[in-house]
Amino acid sequence: MKSSIKSLLSGAALLAAALATAPAQAVQYTGATFSSASASNSVVSYGADAAQSFDVNFGVLTAATLNFITMGDEVASTMSFNALVNNFTGYNFDSLTVKLTGGAVFVTPNGTVTPTFGVVGGTGVSEDLVSSWFSTGEGYAVNFGNPLAPDGQADWAIDFSAVTSGSTFGITVTAVPEPESYAMMLAGLGMMAGIARRRRNRM
Repeated sequence: MKSSIKSLLSGAALLAAALATAPAQAVQYTGATFSSASASNSVVSYGADAAQSFDVNFGVLTAATLNFITMGDEVASTMSFNALVNNFTGYNFDSLTVKLTGGAVFVTPNGTVTPTFGVVGGTGVSEDLVSSWFSTGEGYAVNFGNPLAPDGQADWAIDFSAVTSGSTFGITVTAVPEPESYAMMLAGLGMMAGIARRRRNRM
């Protein structure tokens, strides 16, 4: 009986020690919010902890914010980040921006921004913002970082050490249409508004 109790206590002590030394989760993705709600916009998460990977699907051009919460003080305070930004809008992307909020910052080495068919005209990088514009618009998808693992592409590194444990930060992805595409889109919306007004007048 005594030996059984001793073994049980010994096992409990070992379990407690293992739990005490197990690494806490550094950061947890809590979901996405869009500046304009649409069923054709979605985000799919493939990563976890210090390696975050996403599909950001735009059916309607808007801004998608990926929300995170930090989960522990005694863990690594950086994470790798990539996103496959899919364009289902019918309009070419003219530029892509990724902005950090809540105290997180980009750190070196910088990652890459690679459109599928478009051409990058330039990329500006600051602590909380990466902005790429395309000299040839992108109508299919943009690799922000290295979501599909081809050679020559690299993920972005994000430092969230300034974000206190239990606090949140965000990554906002915004795709901007080409000016001519945007003009066409506005013209289309104007036509739809005119049709709606005529229908109301007839009623």
